[in-house]
Amino acid sequence: MGLHENTTAMSFPCQKCGACCRATKCTHLTEDGLCGIYEDRPLECRVDDKYDSMSTNLTREEFYTMTKIICLFLRTRGGNDE
Repeated sequence: MGLHENTTAMSFPCQKCGACCRATKCTHLTEDGLCGIYEDRPLECRVDDKYDSMSTNLTREEFYTMTKIICLFLRTRGGNDE
């Protein structure tokens, strides 16, 4: 699924690319650049659950759009702080 394809009402289309992990210097990033604890990752790493836990005026679609923009930025710059 592409980064800008439509999402279902219940699921953010995470690419599992590891860019957000690299940007935050996550200790669970594996040598192959993927999340080593993907199924058990923290709330901040689970877009759908994070949205559900927030008190916000954003719709789910707006939250997804904002998150996709951040994701694209991180993927474009390689997820590195350097």
